[in-house]
Amino acid sequence: MASRGGVRSVPQQEIAELYKHPERLSSGSGSPYEIWQLTSRLLSDGFNEEGLFITQGKDSEIEQIREFLDEGDNYNMPNKAMPGSIHSVAQALLLFLESLAEPIIPHNLQAKCIEASNNAVLCRQVLHELPEIHRNSFVSIIVFLKE
Repeated sequence: MASRGGVRSVPQQEIAELYKHPERLSSGSGSPYEIWQLTSRLLSDGFNEEGLFITQGKDSEIEQIREFLDEGDNYNMPNKAMPGSIHSVAQALLLFLESLAEPIIPHNLQAKCIEASNNAVLCRQVLHELPEIHRNSFVSIIVFLKE
């Protein structure tokens, strides 16, 4: 039986499982390192923060965050903390998403996404039409937002 509730009808547990096991959506490349790092920090330190995504971060901290992400070897250094305030991390995530050469939902699928938004089956179909890295990024961000 097809659900007609759209994205909101997809159980949070199902989305969380896809985030934990991206190979269920794809061959397992996962979401970009930057999205994973930024959303992980926001979940761990900014969950109850007032004004998150509203309060401006500091330019100097955002630059430090970019340098931290550009180092890319932070997987091997788990004790190395991401610099900057939680507001700077939130702004760095927004800047990263704005700087993508192509949006996570590519232009050619945006109208289809809007049309499918009230039907969970259609939403899943469109999700599977996304390029793999876009699909994994989308799932990562949705899991973060649902928290």
